[in-house]
Amino acid sequence: MFFILYLFLEIPLAVIVNALPKALKSVGILQTSKGWLPLILNVALTFLLIEGIDAFMDNVAIKWQGTLIFALVIGLISWALNKDEEEPPDMDSEEFREIEKRFNSKR
Repeated sequence: MFFILYLFLEIPLAVIVNALPKALKSVGILQTSKGWLPLILNVALTFLLIEGIDAFMDNVAIKWQGTLIFALVIGLISWALNKDEEEPPDMDSEEFREIEKRFNSKR
């Protein structure tokens, strides 16, 4: 039951966590969507999710140190896999305007 809960909760939360640095880069708050922020967000998400599930399930007992190690490993793997992704376009770039035109023309 623990792994099923983790899987169903982690997928939508990971989509949000992975999109946040890209959105911040697009609006100009960050210079890049890569770096330490995605790693920190991913590690924090994994750690808090596992600790939250652990707190609500009586028959599961995971030490926080084990959770932290697991979260760091998952975060580093995700960070390594995502470092070759393209950067999103800036909001004021020509590429962004072209994408916006394509979406508006479909309506």
